[in-house]
Amino acid sequence: CKRRSVTWSCFCPPSCPPEEHGQGFQLWFDELMSLWMSVQNQPSWEGHLVNLFARLANDNIGYVDWTAYIPTIFTRILRRLNLPVGVSQMVAPRYLTNSYDIGYIVLWITALLGGPGNPAQKELTCLFSSIASFYHPSNHGRWQSRLLRLLQ
Repeated sequence: CKRRSVTWSCFCPPSCPPEEHGQGFQLWFDELMSLWMSVQNQPSWEGHLVNLFARLANDNIGYVDWTAYIPTIFTRILRRLNLPVGVSQMVAPRYLTNSYDIGYIVLWITALLGGPGNPAQKELTCLFSSIASFYHPSNHGRWQSRLLRLLQ
């Protein structure tokens, strides 16, 4: 898995000096974001793309305009936490429940925060409001370790 992320970084380097952004992430950012936005069926490579975006955000704080993508980013994060909905006891097969690497999710979220009027803070508040009941001690399940890592 780590090997694929390294390959993405070789062809799409997430960090370079600001004067070289035109030869760096600006060459591929819009294309890969539109690809990620258009895919809904959890392909195996999606997690590697998210890892790349997280490193890009962290290495280029203030240089990438994520504003248009922030609602989708947080919606996808919530979806990939694979939390149960309703009273159904059905469990999705493991191969259908790929979730993003929580470490990269935290990295991405923290890199998006900051600045006046930043929509990421509002979306983060909504995300935690949505998952708050899953942190209650009486509400336990296979999702607990992911949610705890989100707070670490």
